[in-house]
Amino acid sequence: LSPSGAALWFGATFTLYFLFHTMYWVPYSALGFELTPDYNERSSVFGWREGSALLGTFVASLAPWYVDDIVGDERTGYFQVGIFFAVLLIALFGWLVLSIRERPDFVARESNPLIPGIRRSLRNGPFRILLLAYVISALSAAIPATIAPYFLEYVLKPERYGLWLTLSIGSFVFAGVASIPGWIWLARKVGKRGAWFVQIFVGISGNLPIFLLGEGQELAFTLLLLYAGTNMGAN
Repeated sequence: LSPSGAALWFGATFTLYFLFHTMYWVPYSALGFELTPDYNERSSVFGWREGSALLGTFVASLAPWYVDDIVGDERTGYFQVGIFFAVLLIALFGWLVLSIRERPDFVARESNPLIPGIRRSLRNGPFRILLLAYVISALSAAIPATIAPYFLEYVLKPERYGLWLTLSIGSFVFAGVASIPGWIWLARKVGKRGAWFVQIFVGISGNLPIFLLGEGQELAFTLLLLYAGTNMGAN
């Protein structure tokens, strides 16, 4: 493909991916809230869900090491990784559809039309505050995993890029998984709002120092991600 053709192909597939990702992720997330109305049980349900998601992210973080050190060819290696995760995604969500049922009392409720529902939500003052706070919190959690490959390659410039990418992202995800029981305990002690404030502080204090790092400081980068990764366990 020419550069312009490659850009069009990537743009189209990227857009289609997130379109279909949204189609299954929104009902999946809504189902989580419907499984139980109990305050503490919901914390436990979402703790297990986030732990599983982070475990999957940890496995995915091994991809650069697998591609660089095992396969040796990026095109072939990432094609194999893509096929593996596509099959796994279909199998696990198929299992979910077959094994989990919605609560009967929720199914019987009247449906909420999309556009009027959005308008009704945006007229709710506390919801608007929560939405803004969630966006800020999500940025502190999502930016490290998103920019880490580029920051590592173009700013820190380690000799073994694939190994350090796996170590840094793996540390970030491992910290998130390991911290989940602590976040559940904290939420029960000080409430979910108090725990959320602590989460935001950890995210900001762990991410800001990263921008002070320079070439050759991949160990410091990994340690900062290890600390900041505990922020993910509160999601």
